[in-house]
Amino acid sequence: MEYELIPKQPGERRAVYTADFVYRENGAEVVEDVKGVKTRDYILRRKLMRWVHGITIREV
Repeated sequence: MEYELIPKQPGERRAVYTADFVYRENGAEVVEDVKGVKTRDYILRRKLMRWVHGITIREV
């Protein structure tokens, strides 16, 4: 599933986060990411997911 983090702006592309897995657990949506290495790009997107959508990514 894809989540928009920053909308498209003139001359720029939009920024998105694409989750590895999205499912429901005990009625709550769980966004899960399988990571080998946490890149700077991923860390920024993880923070934006929490700020923009209020979603904490579960890292496996």
